[in-house]
Amino acid sequence: MQTAPVQTPIRGTRSAWVRTVSTGCDAADLELVLPFYEGLRLKPATAALRAAKSEHLELAYPGPLSMPMVAWRCGEGAWTAVVPTKPTETPAGLLLRTTGDELEVRLECFGSCTFQEVAERGPWSILATKVAEFWHLVAPNPTLASRYDRFHYFVRQWVANNSAPWLRSDWTASALERRMRDEGARTISFAFGLDPNEVDLEGHYFWSDGALAEVEALVRANPAVAQFRWLNLRTYKYAIPNLGIERPPPPEVRAAAKVYSGGLHDFSQYVFKAMEMCLGAEEWQRSRFEEMKKLIDLGFKVIAFDEFPTSPKWGTEACRATNHLHRPNDFGDEWRVALDLVRRLSAYAHEHGILLSSEEPSTMLFPFTSGYMDGTFNEPPDMYEHWQKSKEAERIPLFSTMFGARLTPYTRVGGSPRPPRPWLVQEKMASSVR
Repeated sequence: MQTAPVQTPIRGTRSAWVRTVSTGCDAADLELVLPFYEGLRLKPATAALRAAKSEHLELAYPGPLSMPMVAWRCGEGAWTAVVPTKPTETPAGLLLRTTGDELEVRLECFGSCTFQEVAERGPWSILATKVAEFWHLVAPNPTLASRYDRFHYFVRQWVANNSAPWLRSDWTASALERRMRDEGARTISFAFGLDPNEVDLEGHYFWSDGALAEVEALVRANPAVAQFRWLNLRTYKYAIPNLGIERPPPPEVRAAAKVYSGGLHDFSQYVFKAMEMCLGAEEWQRSRFEEMKKLIDLGFKVIAFDEFPTSPKWGTEACRATNHLHRPNDFGDEWRVALDLVRRLSAYAHEHGILLSSEEPSTMLFPFTSGYMDGTFNEPPDMYEHWQKSKEAERIPLFSTMFGARLTPYTRVGGSPRPPRPWLVQEKMASSVR
C-alpha cells in the first residue's frame, strides 16, 4: 500500500483536497467509487453523473456520505483513494463538478485535517480493505449479529395512500401478542405501526389509543425477545392528512427547527407532514431524551436512531438559527453539538444494556452503534432511487466490506440477491389472522 500526505489549508480551520481526476483518462475508462450510504460504483463516471442529473453534487459527512472518502481509477489501472487520516474527528463535504468529460473532486474537512492518498491495484474491494486497515477504527460495542440471528418485522397498523379505509391492519393486537410468545431469544422483533404507520406525531411515541398498552403486553408476552424501536432525531411530524389529523407546530417547536438560507424546511413525505428540526436546539434535545427514556423504561432492547445521520437535504448547508447551542451558519459546530447529543443518548442507552443502530451507515457513529440499516439489497432500493436514472451506477456493499465485522448491517429485501453474512434480513412476517 502506498500513501502520500496531501493537505491544502484554507481560511479558518478547514482543510481541502481538490483534483480534476479525469485528467489523462478517456471518459469511457474513468471509474469512481463513492461511499454513498453503503456504496456506489460509477463507470463511466461522468456519464453516470449526467444521467442522474448530478453534474454538480454535494454530499455531507455525516450524512449520505457514510465515510470521508472518494476513490477513482482509469481503466484497469491502480485505484487512488483520498481520505483524512482521522475520519471520526471532523465532519466533511464532498463536491463533484462535471463539465463535459471533466470531473473535478473536492473533499473538504470542516476542521483541521490531513489527507492521505492510498493507492492499490485490483478490484474495489481490495482498495476498500486497505483503506479500512489504514484507518483501523475500533468499535467498542457488541455487534447486533453477536446477539441476534433473526430480525422479524410485523405490520400492526398502516395508513393507505390511495383509497379508504385509510387506516388498515395486518396483525391484530391479540394475534401479535400470541405470536410473540413463540419468538426465540436471539430474535429482534419490530412491531411497526403501534401508532398508525409508525408516525411519531408531535415527536411522541405511543400517542394513539391503546398503543401504550399494546407495547406493555408485547414485552410481557416474551421478555427474552429484543423489541426494536426507532428514535426519530430529525423531524417533527404534525399531520397525517388521510386520517384527518392536523396539529400545527407551536412556537417553541418552530424555534427549535433548522433554519436554512430560505427559511424553515416544511415538507410532506409518505403519509405525514413534517418540519426538519435542528439537533442543536436545546428544547428538541430535551424531547429526544424523554423519548429515549420512555422506550428504555418500556423494555425495548434495540433502538435505532431514525432519520439519522442523513438530513432531508444532502449538502452541507448549516443551520442559521441564533437561539440554538451551535454557532449560526457553522456546519462543523452544528455537528459538534449534534454528536454531543448522540454521545449522551448513547451513554444512557448503554448504561441500561441497550444496543443502538442508525438508519444509515456512518464511520462517525462507530463509538455509539452496533449496526445500521441500509437498502442496497432492497427493491425498490430506498435511498438509492436517485441513482435509478443511471444505468452506469451500480450499488456495491462498500461499507460492509470494510466494516461489516464491526457493525452489523441489516436490510429489507424484495427478491434476490439476498445479502451475505453478517447482514441481518428484516423479514416481514405475514399474518393469517385479520
